[in-house]
Amino acid sequence: MRRVAQIACKECKKTEETNLVNGAGIPIPETALEKKYEQRGWSIGRNPAPDICPEWAQKEKQTMLKLVKEAEA
Repeated sequence: MRRVAQIACKECKKTEETNLVNGAGIPIPETALEKKYEQRGWSIGRNPAPDICPEWAQKEKQTMLKLVKEAEA
């Protein structure tokens, strides 16, 4: 049986899975799993609820940049 960690986007409900063990059968630490998702563009929250997929993370980043530019103007 394959053991996986699953992450879900709070905005669009997109999910992605990552193996919980490496090729040698050794468990992957939680911090390493978070790093893997972040390398794939996920925005990881403090708990599962605020996780955001790469597409929505990019949209939020663009929105924040727009707000900053408007505030500077």
